[in-house]
Amino acid sequence: MRKQVKRNLLFAAGIGAVAGLRSMTAPAVVSWAMEQKWLRVPSRRLKFLKSKRTAAIISALAVGELVADKLPNMPNRTEPGSLAARAVSGGLCGAVFCASRRDTILPGAAVGALAAVGSSFAGYALRKRLDEKFAVSDKAIALCEDALASGSGVLLLRAA
Repeated sequence: MRKQVKRNLLFAAGIGAVAGLRSMTAPAVVSWAMEQKWLRVPSRRLKFLKSKRTAAIISALAVGELVADKLPNMPNRTEPGSLAARAVSGGLCGAVFCASRRDTILPGAAVGALAAVGSSFAGYALRKRLDEKFAVSDKAIALCEDALASGSGVLLLRAA
């Protein structure tokens, strides 16, 4: 496997992992990265992701998710519906990343989706473990997770 292909798949996995932590943060970061020209627009069909308007709308959805995550009645991220949404988000972002690098999109989509599922379970397990071991407030852990997802997404795509 070419070195560049491996690198692209690694970045696709990274943005997929972000989607596993926060499903709307990953597409928001990808949209802003395209708008800022950190990523090339991979095709005419995806050109809408580059607009400031689209980036703002997706960002508003991401902020809504950050707020909703703190509510007590939110479903668990590992439930089938939530997990599927995270896998789709990770797959889409992984595919867009690989396409922006003129690489094949199917491996990027698969790696992004798998990373999203993996990080969903890992994030859930870590959150529960921290709560049990250190009796840290779930909201405090969630805020740290928000910062981790947002910050790593931006750093990842900026470095790409």
